[in-house]
Amino acid sequence: MLKSVPTLRGVHQAMTRDIRRQFAFLAVLGVVGYVSYVFIETVPVLTRGLPMRAIDKLNIAGNIGGVLISLALLFTALTRRIWVPHLVRLALILEVLVCFLIALETTWRSSLSGGRIPAFSWVTIIILIFPLIVPSTPLRTFVASLASAATIPAGMAVLQAAGAVHNRPIHYLTASIPTLIAVAGAVLGSMRAVGFRRRFGNFQLMEKVGEGGRGEVWKAKHRFVEKYAAIKFIRPEILNQVRGRSRGEILDEFFREADIVSQLASPQTAALFDFGITEAGTLYFVKEYLEGLTLEELVDKHGPQPPNRVRHILYEVLQPLSEAHGKVWVDGQGTSRMGLIHRDIKPSNVFILIEGLVFDYIKLLDWGIAFLGGPPEIRGTPGFMAPEQIEGGDITARTDVYGVGCLAYWLLTGCHVFPGNPQQMMERHKGPEKPVPPSRRVVEEPHPAGAVTWEIPKKLDAAVLKCLEKDPALRPKSVDALRDLLEESGVGDWSYADGAAWWARKEPRFAGKTTVA
Repeated sequence: MLKSVPTLRGVHQAMTRDIRRQFAFLAVLGVVGYVSYVFIETVPVLTRGLPMRAIDKLNIAGNIGGVLISLALLFTALTRRIWVPHLVRLALILEVLVCFLIALETTWRSSLSGGRIPAFSWVTIIILIFPLIVPSTPLRTFVASLASAATIPAGMAVLQAAGAVHNRPIHYLTASIPTLIAVAGAVLGSMRAVGFRRRFGNFQLMEKVGEGGRGEVWKAKHRFVEKYAAIKFIRPEILNQVRGRSRGEILDEFFREADIVSQLASPQTAALFDFGITEAGTLYFVKEYLEGLTLEELVDKHGPQPPNRVRHILYEVLQPLSEAHGKVWVDGQGTSRMGLIHRDIKPSNVFILIEGLVFDYIKLLDWGIAFLGGPPEIRGTPGFMAPEQIEGGDITARTDVYGVGCLAYWLLTGCHVFPGNPQQMMERHKGPEKPVPPSRRVVEEPHPAGAVTWEIPKKLDAAVLKCLEKDPALRPKSVDALRDLLEESGVGDWSYADGAAWWARKEPRFAGKTTVA
């Protein structure tokens, strides 16, 4: 069942429930602690019937303020009105505020009693405990902890400016030493916690291998066996950096892609192992690790590919599309629909690799904007979008056929069907202009990697141009019909020996290696 957007958001809320419970626990500790102080300190002051001193008023205000702050954090955590990363920031701000209230009261009380600032302060305890409950990055923990530690000398300075106390410079130094030591402990604790959070299940992050509009991709290694995975995740700050996209849209695509990939059985779809959310609000899913090239990298580095190899690659790409188009999906409203349309087929979304002893194995990636009925939003990559996709028309299997045609054109020529900036590309795709046949284009515009040494058969030319018809009704009606058309193109096979020779000659770093998943 393909989950609807509301359902996917529900999944996200369920995954953040445990994190919110941590904040609720912190808030309850604050409420219990401050209520205890209200009964121990505030109630006796109010009931003794004597005029209150300024320090008593500050103490009462601090205790009541602490209760209100803790209740506000508890209410926020339980009502789910603030997204988890924002809740982390709010908690860190409240940490500093509470420490300032404590610092003022502690400094004034100790001065009135004629003593120095005590070595022990609840500020020190709060700085040490906070990173254990509130997950955050070492940098944010350092900033919040340092600001909390600074409340001790800041409180002393405020009271001295008001004439309530008198401190010498040495007092500021001695009062700050314990809290600064606590800052170091808090940062070390946060760094250790982040080390654990760099583990996703039994996989440990190694190095970043990619980055895009919806997040980052890291290579990860299993802790106990020689097995690798690709972990794609969205850090909270990434969601705030993507222009023109709301946080909700990015989250929906993230969960939608995980939901789709988990239901596709085609081996040409990268397998999904797991997905979830970390304590710091980082969304992630763990997929098989692919070691090879995208088709964009293949052509950019090695130039146009021979027709028999192109046909082989297209066969492989058509397999997961055939499954997605022919599968019955059930949307979030319980309506059965035939056919899920990828609608973002482009060279950077197709991976070529060596799988065991199979050369030129293909994986189709990125189902984040796949379409299953409803209002057709204008989404896709300008150089590879069908006219109806650009104009907001009906999205069908023929839309993906057009994308495959653009992909074939790229592989055969090293060029976009219609070059230009993104707006020009879209205008030319939806306009009346006919594409230049690949066989002519590859001769007229030689690729920087070198001129081709083969001819593109006329039937293959015709098959590609058939896919690129502006009118969807004139294209092959399905990817299966396109496969039949490629069968009749007169192109020979790309053999095991051809693949082995190419990888050994052009990409020896991958040749002979088994891609692990």
